[in-house]
Parts: sequence; structure tokens; C-alpha cells
Amino acid sequence: MKYQENGEQYLFLQVKEGAEEIRRLHDSLYQGMLAAFKKDIPYVPHMTVGKLSSSEELDTAWEQVKDMNVVFQTEIKHITVEKIGEKGESITEAEIPLL
Repeated sequence: MKYQENGEQYLFLQVKEGAEEIRRLHDSLYQGMLAAFKKDIPYVPHMTVGKLSSSEELDTAWEQVKDMNVVFQTEIKHITVEKIGEKGESITEAEIPLL
């Protein structure tokens, strides 16, 4: 899936199995400790594959992967709460174990 926001371009893998559980976890976190940070946008469970430099690069990457039929499985053991710094860097604020 292609995602663009505020001039940023991302390529995501959408979660199929377990998406509803992740959505419920997301919603419960944003009703509790993270309520002040909740954006008024629909949440789509995903895994970020890449951040691209331009719309053209995103379109090229999308064309290369859109018809792939790949199964990826993982077990989520913790949630990392991060904020994005002024230079676009990820800054870890907390790690919350799930198991």
C-alpha cells in the first residue's frame, strides 16, 4: 500500500490476519496513556517497508511490488512508542512488553 502524508512517502505492508486485534490494541492505547497524541484519522494496521524520497520513487517501488503474493508472519512481543524528531528520525519513548 502507498501512503503519503505531509510530503512524506511510505510503502506499507497491510496486515490481513490479526488486523482487528491490532486495531483494538491501537484504540485501547489511544484511549489511555496515549490519548493526547491520537490523530483524527482512521488507523490501518500495517508494517512500514520503506520511506521513499519522492512520489516518483514511491510509484516505482509500488509498481515493482504491487502484484507480489507474499506471506509474512511474525509475533509481536512488544510495542515501541516513538516520536519523530525534527530531522525525521525516530526517537524511542517507551517499549511496552505484550507477552
